[in-house]
Amino acid sequence: MSDEQLSTHFAPSQPVPEPLLKANQRAVANLEKWVGFQMNALQFYVDLGLARLKAAAEVDNFGSLQAFFAGQMEVAGNLTQKLFDDTQTLVDLYTAFGADFQELAKTIAAGPDEKLGTVAETAKENARKTG
Repeated sequence: MSDEQLSTHFAPSQPVPEPLLKANQRAVANLEKWVGFQMNALQFYVDLGLARLKAAAEVDNFGSLQAFFAGQMEVAGNLTQKLFDDTQTLVDLYTAFGADFQELAKTIAAGPDEKLGTVAETAKENARKTG
């Protein structure tokens, strides 16, 4: 498809409505937060697993086996708390995401922003500027 065909096809189109643009931006920002959380959690659990494998590889007698099991019990206790904290973080993220989009929905339901004008007015203004 040539540049001329693209410009002919897209030139008469209206700009993306502001609420849709904001919704897309918020969705990407929220996804970025969620992915960041997931990547940090993944790194933590990979590091924990590798550390426990290294500790298991060091077991060479009954005393070190007892120490390893004691370490496993401590890790299990800490891991339970970490899983609880991670779950709470996810709940908080999803709650914030929902509240964010509810606020956006209220804004959309309230009608067009006086400052922004309607989509048609914005399109007319852009057409007048470009010419």
